[in-house]
Amino acid sequence: MKEAIEFIRKNKIHTLLEWKLYVSCHYNNVIYYNLDGVPCPALPSYVPPNIKTHLANYLKLKKKSIKTRNTTKTTKNSKSKKPRIKNVTVLNLFRPEPDIQLNDYLSYNESREYIKQYNIKCYQDWLQLVMNARNPNNASSFKPSNIPDNPNVVYLMDDSWCHWGHFFNIKEREVKLKTYHVHKDKYLSYEDAKIFAHTLKMKGYYDWKLYTDCPKARDYYNQFGEVCAKKPITIPVKVKTHYMQTGEWVSWPDFLGYEEKVKIPLETLQQLAFENNITTIAAWVVFARKNKYPMYLKNIYYDVWQSWKIFFGTVRYSYLDYYEAKKFLSTKSFLTIQQYTKWWDKEMPEFLPRDLAFYRTFCKDNDITFSSKDFLSSGIVEKFNNMEDISVVYISCYNDEYVNNLISVSVDKQGLVNAALIMKKKNQRLLGMFNLKEDTELLKTVIKQHCVRYSGGENNQYLVTNYHNFLNDMKNTFDEVIMPSLIT
Repeated sequence: MKEAIEFIRKNKIHTLLEWKLYVSCHYNNVIYYNLDGVPCPALPSYVPPNIKTHLANYLKLKKKSIKTRNTTKTTKNSKSKKPRIKNVTVLNLFRPEPDIQLNDYLSYNESREYIKQYNIKCYQDWLQLVMNARNPNNASSFKPSNIPDNPNVVYLMDDSWCHWGHFFNIKEREVKLKTYHVHKDKYLSYEDAKIFAHTLKMKGYYDWKLYTDCPKARDYYNQFGEVCAKKPITIPVKVKTHYMQTGEWVSWPDFLGYEEKVKIPLETLQQLAFENNITTIAAWVVFARKNKYPMYLKNIYYDVWQSWKIFFGTVRYSYLDYYEAKKFLSTKSFLTIQQYTKWWDKEMPEFLPRDLAFYRTFCKDNDITFSSKDFLSSGIVEKFNNMEDISVVYISCYNDEYVNNLISVSVDKQGLVNAALIMKKKNQRLLGMFNLKEDTELLKTVIKQHCVRYSGGENNQYLVTNYHNFLNDMKNTFDEVIMPSLIT
């Protein structure tokens, strides 16, 4: 740790923001120049990137070890004193950050317009531009001093910062949403991947997890002590998820090539628990471990499992079926699992399970898509169908998108009902709803002031520069519609 501290002080990196800029330059292959214009060497292996956290942990361990040493040297006549810590000082490695004065810099929009001439395409180009300004021998273009090195920090003060893509003036069509499974088109078929998996000689899912978690620089040994071949890039890590999407997945025994153990019928285990007078989970775990029976029955017998109380025979009742339970909960209008769980813990109804995933097997057998939100909020649409239809505009955003400023603006005469449907979707959340009063031209004016149409998506999708200002203008222009049972 002392070597790391000497390295930082030798290269005259004074503040934490400067250190983060240095680490970013290192990982983006850009030469870092300190404020004196001196180039700094690459990050050594003995210096951790998160140096502040490592230093804090180092001092805590040092203090703890000294305290334990001092407590062993106590004598009968010695008075109780606080342990003295020698040769340990809390090192202020970084100076306090200087006060940021917004008047020293151009505004966000002015800076954004100015850097258009540099044609920046990525964060690496920006780092190079910043370092060119510090290089005294530089002859290429560089950033002026009235544009901050860390605009994401400076422009947060006046709430004008959006994101790096917007600051670099990247065009709308180049803004990409999150794309999962980058090599999806290059993956092998299930049968070809299964042939490779059989050569690894694994006996279960956890072997595959250990194998995929093993660093590329190390060899993975199977249960027979043999070195396994490296996983090719054409086989996904989450094989079950990928091949279930393609409709090829069979089971882990089929994929890895091992024989699945024959499960003991749950009724047999229940009879054993009754004969041995076992009435608690802890007692069952001890009994099962001793006699080599399965311990965690809920995960193994998920298709017929109900509860531990029913397994031990302490209660003898059955739950409502799927449709009866759904009809009953529609009167409650729960929106989240947490709300349902709190209600269940308080009321403890004997006719409903605490974990609604109990009905997942029924949905699977009857080809019904199981969704907790759909299950809980099944009566919301019916509830709002009886309300007066008003023309509303509702604004929603996406949970799984790459840029945080992508929104959807929708106008509908039955907006209350559609808003309830929005709440049921996993990838969207409602930001606000307003009474339109048939004034679409005024809505277009407000949108034009704060938003830009997102050409990479649907017609009602926009890129908004600032959520807060946009919603405030909407509230000042239109009457906000509040639904207490939906929006909390």
